[in-house]
Amino acid sequence: MKKPNSDENFLGVTKLTKSDIFRLKEKMNERIGMNTLLGLLEAAGYSQRLKILYLLQLQNDINVADIASVLGITDSAVSQHLRKLKDQKIVKSVKKRQTVYYSVVKNPFTDKLKEFFEMKELDEEFGLIATRRENS
Repeated sequence: MKKPNSDENFLGVTKLTKSDIFRLKEKMNERIGMNTLLGLLEAAGYSQRLKILYLLQLQNDINVADIASVLGITDSAVSQHLRKLKDQKIVKSVKKRQTVYYSVVKNPFTDKLKEFFEMKELDEEFGLIATRRENS
């Protein structure tokens, strides 16, 4: 059996050199936006929050009670989800009289998210954006 040399791991695949590792670490450290992206993905990545975002893409300026009615969850749960989305600047709120209305903030992240929501391939493959059609 061939004994791997110092440049190979136990599978015989070449390892990264120290300079490669240093270069990659530097590249990772340059990406300070990585934590921002992580926060956005964590906020949007929960199923109820993703549904809220989809709903807000369909109907801008909607209040907590209406979101709760559409999704079949409590006002309290909706408020908690909206707080996380608002903390990441994914949604914004406007108070009109006694009611607070929510909408999606326009930024590169929400633009990409909207593109995903509109992708026909996702609907066909996973049924993510399936709409019901009434037979006439």
